[in-house]
Amino acid sequence: MVHKKCNQEFLNTSVQLVYLNISVLLNLMSWFSLTDWRYHR
Repeated sequence: MVHKKCNQEFLNTSVQLVYLNISVLLNLMSWFSLTDWRYHR
């Protein structure tokens, strides 16, 4: 039971990390597109 609980917690933290990475990547992409649009005008 303890091992299963540990696995569940690890899964939760990994999912949170993945979501964080995706959000950061999206923010970077949007920021780069904004700067590109500004420079290309």
